[in-house]
Amino acid sequence: IVIGRNPDRVAELGNAHPLVVTGDRVSRAHLIVRCRGGEVIVEDCGSRNGSVLVPSADRPPIGLVAAEPIAVTPGAAVYFGAKSFTVIDLDD
Repeated sequence: IVIGRNPDRVAELGNAHPLVVTGDRVSRAHLIVRCRGGEVIVEDCGSRNGSVLVPSADRPPIGLVAAEPIAVTPGAAVYFGAKSFTVIDLDD
């Protein structure tokens, strides 16, 4: 999934599915989310305002580096622009 204001314009990502999210500080193609073998991977697309991973309430936030994928565990929150989502474990 490519998340952003106009993510379908990102041709180099091949068969990625666009998810349009509008809002302050969200780039055209802001964030990539992949699922691989039960693992969730996020990657900032080089967005102007960046993306932040908060692994858990007791761990410090991690600023995502553009084009460097990072695994995300259930319960973690990902902030991009003025938006966010939380990864959940569907097995619970």
